[in-house]
Amino acid sequence: MGVCVTISRKNLDEFSCNNKKVLNKISVSQDDINRFGKITGGEGEIHTNPEYARNTVFKSTLVHGLLLQLIIERNISEYLEKEVKQIDIIFLTPIKVNQYFTISATPLSRNKYNVIIEYKSTKCVVAEVEI
Repeated sequence: MGVCVTISRKNLDEFSCNNKKVLNKISVSQDDINRFGKITGGEGEIHTNPEYARNTVFKSTLVHGLLLQLIIERNISEYLEKEVKQIDIIFLTPIKVNQYFTISATPLSRNKYNVIIEYKSTKCVVAEVEI
C-alpha cells in the first residue's frame, strides 16, 4: 500500500546566494497532517486536534517532525536525482499547519548538504544530508 501526502506548493524561482539553493516553498494542510497521523499512528492532539492545539502555547496544530524529515528527503532526492543515504536532523522550532516555509540546501562536500527549513527567516529545522 502506497502512502501519498499532498503538499501544496507556491511557485518559487530557484536562486543561489553563496551556493545556497532554495529548493521549494511549501505548506502542509490539516488534512495532510491528519492523513499522515492516521497512516503512521502519530495522532497526538497537538497534531490532529485544532481545538486542543488552540489552547496550547502554540495556538495551532503542528506538523509532525517525521513528516518534515520526509519532506526534506523528498526535496533533496528530487533536486539531486539521488537517494538520500543518511540524514542528521535537529528540530529548533515547530512548523504550524498552513505556514509556508522554505527548504534550502547548501553543499558541504560532493555528497553532503546542509538543509534548512525556514519560516519568515527563522530557522526551524536544520539537517545534514548525505547522498
